[in-house]
Formats: sequence, C-alpha cells, structure tokens
Amino acid sequence: NQKLHSEGIYNETLLSVSGCDSVLVLYLSVLPKGKCPEIEIPLFFSPNGDGLNDVWKIKGIECYEHKVYLYDRFSKELFVWENNFPIEGWNGMYLDKPMPSTDYWYLVVLEGRDFVGHFTLLR
Repeated sequence: NQKLHSEGIYNETLLSVSGCDSVLVLYLSVLPKGKCPEIEIPLFFSPNGDGLNDVWKIKGIECYEHKVYLYDRFSKELFVWENNFPIEGWNGMYLDKPMPSTDYWYLVVLEGRDFVGHFTLLR
C-alpha cells in the first residue's frame, strides 16, 4: 500500500494463492480543488491503431460525478458508466467484437447538466 501524491501511471502486480497474477493500472490525474475543466466530447474516432483518435474519450470527465450512456443507432443501450468512464476511452468493442462504422449516440449526465449527441466510429 503506497500513498500517491503526484500524477502518473501506477502499476501494482497482485499474486493469488494459486500463483496467478493480475496487474492493476491506475491513471492518476491531480487537479486543483474547484478547477475542473469543461468536458470535451469528440465527434468521431477511428480505432485503426495509428495512434490518432483510436478511442472515444471524453476529456475532463474524471473530474466530475457522472453517468455516461452509450447507444447504437437503433437505440440499443450498449454501456452505462457511472463514475467509471474508462480513462483510456472506449475502443469501439462490444462483447469482445468490433462495432461497425456508423453513428453512436450518448447521454452524459454531469452534476445536473445533460449533454446529448452523437459521434461517428470510422473503421
């Protein structure tokens, strides 16, 4: 157990009694109290592995209490993240399968404010 005082990526390897290991990764961002940035919701992403826009990532959301709902174009709910939107973003996978190129819809509930819109997944 270590006390964390600064931003960074922290890894911890845990070993079970049967000898299996798991690696926990913590992405820690420290913001001055009361200084949450406006969130930024991208209009598209392309998970093609080129290192540019490979994930759909809502910048700044980790600073807020939030709920993020994600729907396909037929209004099927794919994900609900409650205060746990992935810091690394959504990679375009659902049930371990790549989702098709199309528009996806979101509802972001952020401390009393709602953001509704859509983005495009390009493959």
